[in-house]
Amino acid sequence: MITLTWSSLLVLFGIMLGVFLLISFSTNKEIRETPGFSYLASLLAIIIIGQCGRFFFEEPLLSEWPKFILLPDLLLFSFGPLLYLYFKSRFSKEKLARRELWHLLPMVLHWISLILIVLGVPNEAILDMVKGDAHINLLYAGLMISMAFNGVYAYWIIRLIRTYETEIDRTLSYAQESLRFFRITSWFYLSDVLFGILLIILGWSQQVFLTGVGIYGIIWLFLSGLAYYLAFCAMSMPAVFQLPLSPLEKTKYANSSLTDKQIRLLKTKVDMLMTSRKLHLNNKLKKADLLAELDINSRDLSRVFTEGFGMNFFEYINVHRVQEFIRLVEEEQYKHLSLIGIAEKAGFNSKATFYKAFKEIIGESPREYFRNKG
Repeated sequence: MITLTWSSLLVLFGIMLGVFLLISFSTNKEIRETPGFSYLASLLAIIIIGQCGRFFFEEPLLSEWPKFILLPDLLLFSFGPLLYLYFKSRFSKEKLARRELWHLLPMVLHWISLILIVLGVPNEAILDMVKGDAHINLLYAGLMISMAFNGVYAYWIIRLIRTYETEIDRTLSYAQESLRFFRITSWFYLSDVLFGILLIILGWSQQVFLTGVGIYGIIWLFLSGLAYYLAFCAMSMPAVFQLPLSPLEKTKYANSSLTDKQIRLLKTKVDMLMTSRKLHLNNKLKKADLLAELDINSRDLSRVFTEGFGMNFFEYINVHRVQEFIRLVEEEQYKHLSLIGIAEKAGFNSKATFYKAFKEIIGESPREYFRNKG
């Protein structure tokens, strides 16, 4: 009979939470259509399988089926590449080229090696290694390599974010919030990996098996939690993941005569028009209404919005309308109006458009937003 310790209960909770997230994540049609969905979904599935393997560290399962304890090792060379490909997909609306899949090669080779171990290594040899009675240096070397491998990918993710930041105009508050979220996530990943390396070095230097390997499991617990958090945020806070246009997509305006300086000037002029004349309050506002004000053609205006603001005309107008709505709700003179009534004052011409825009920009419904705020 298996005795459920606190660690086992924690693993069980993690498995149940992971299954719930994976089902919710995978059955959401909108989420399935987002860039990088397959990479994050695959990472969640591997984490769940790996956590199931942690039950086999408990007796009598360990003695009877010791090879199942290798299941958590599936994550060692999978986490970094899958997370990197997910991040890279988020920073580009175009599908990643097939050549990017070389990042998955170490994962595949590692999985093949695990299969060979399962087929060729006796149960007794695996038990001796688990208990720290044999090949402890080889085991520590493997753990160190896996942590260093993930450290490289953590660095690549941070560099990817920095490159993206330098190639776009980061003036919109929602864009800054999105980038801040990804920066914090990437630095947490790197910090956790570096801490894991220090613990492994400590255990290895003292030749104490549990010091390095036992706490090593906690490091992966945090990393698993990071993947769960990403999946949860992708579902509950879509606005955080609404990044501005990828620099790679600017090529469609290659024939435009506007210089980067002109785009910045026109962008400033558009912002001033919105601030001084509140054009967004006109619920029949069209892109053509701005053409005469700016004295440019429609193609150049589209470029101003996509490259200058990181969104199209209607998305930009809705951002201002949502901000206006939030401001009007706080004013005493509009307290007698319903939320829809105030939304109409802010420039929205339909309930469906208002709720969809608010949810996409803020990440929650108007009622949820004000309930949480209050």
